[in-house]
Amino acid sequence: MADISPLIEGYRADTQFAAQVNLTQAPSVIAMRARLSGANAPDPALPFTYVDFGCGSGRSITTLAAASPHGRFIGIDMNPEAIDEAQTFARIADVNNVEFVESRFTELDFDAYPQIDFAAAEGIWTWTSAKGRDAIWRFVSEILADDGLFSLTYN
Repeated sequence: MADISPLIEGYRADTQFAAQVNLTQAPSVIAMRARLSGANAPDPALPFTYVDFGCGSGRSITTLAAASPHGRFIGIDMNPEAIDEAQTFARIADVNNVEFVESRFTELDFDAYPQIDFAAAEGIWTWTSAKGRDAIWRFVSEILADDGLFSLTYN
């Protein structure tokens, strides 16, 4: 029997991934890893902007936003149910410095976003199409601050 699951840019649109918090995506952890490697990094103790590609149910980004109220957090996911769940989770948790965008990566309007200091793609690189990966790379290349950092995990 053929798999007839709906795919959006190679991403399984009918699948809700595990709701979990990944602290390796924290701006302080990303900055620490960069500094330990000898690279410059934004100071996560100062105001910053953070983007999470493939934010899913929003557990990680909302938790990170709660821990860094001076940051602006933007979660992007193409799954409308995941975005609804993320918005509900943030509202119930009363975290107001996080916003969620339902969009395909190939349809992101770069001009609608501020310069970003931190960006993360936890696993989504594996699950999206080449066009989606190219769009993420273009997005990061165009709006990442000069000393900004992009954390990419592949699984």
